[in-house]
Amino acid sequence: PVSRDGNAININPAGMTQIKGTRYDGSLVPFWAFNYKHADEVNDEASMDSPLGILANQSYVTQAYHPDLRFGVGVFVSGGTGVGYKDLNTIYGTRDEYSAVLGVTKLASAVAWQANDKLSLGLGLNLTYSSTRQKLFPNTSFDGPKKNEGNSPTEVRKPYDVSDSSSASYTHNLDNSSDAQHSVPHLYS
Repeated sequence: PVSRDGNAININPAGMTQIKGTRYDGSLVPFWAFNYKHADEVNDEASMDSPLGILANQSYVTQAYHPDLRFGVGVFVSGGTGVGYKDLNTIYGTRDEYSAVLGVTKLASAVAWQANDKLSLGLGLNLTYSSTRQKLFPNTSFDGPKKNEGNSPTEVRKPYDVSDSSSASYTHNLDNSSDAQHSVPHLYS
């Protein structure tokens, strides 16, 4: 089936030829992210802070210049996901926030032409905006081991490891038709 509303701009621009006159479509889609939990060694199952949200789509299609031509423009939320926990315990004995959000929005424009009763052609130009945000304990800094309430040191786990070794290598093929290669041996320190 071909979309017969403003969503045709986003899905199949040729479908706009089925729209007579001018049409505005808007939608608000509420959502609820359920059962999103966070647990680790210092947090029992924390629930997400704001599990409710709304997605908004808008589109406008009009017949212009010729009865067989349609022009349209729209803003469509193409996808996204996210989590947010505002009051988590950290391994440093503080409370802080963790959040990660991904969103994709499309600004779409299209033109459609009805060539005959059985053939419509459409062309769309889309600009897609993608945004990623993350906060990982933005108000916590580490200046040495902290003591937990039981007066035993809190174990600190680094998210990275530094090594005192390094290496380099280089290979260059002198002649594609032969097996000749020039090679610099691996260097280790």
